[in-house]
Amino acid sequence: MDIQVPGFISLLLIGDGENELYAIHGRIETSPHGHQFLGNAGARVPLEPEWLERARPISQELRSIFGEASQCFIPLSVGSLPDDADVSGLVPTGLNLGNAR
Repeated sequence: MDIQVPGFISLLLIGDGENELYAIHGRIETSPHGHQFLGNAGARVPLEPEWLERARPISQELRSIFGEASQCFIPLSVGSLPDDADVSGLVPTGLNLGNAR
């Protein structure tokens, strides 16, 4: 499936703590191997096709959080993992938010 992606986007990371939300801003890079998020702070996250399908437009009410450049955001859940966790079903993002990854 060919997915149309905007140039600038934000990832909304939803942590496992109460009110634990993080917005990371960047752009989408497309290659023959798929799509990758390139964050303004150097984060590089491979984007799964189903993540792109969850992209939501940024309403005027959310502009103060996401800024003017981002056209949409993708919500992603992140959480703390114990050292012996089975990560075979998880997608490594390379993002660390405290103990969440």
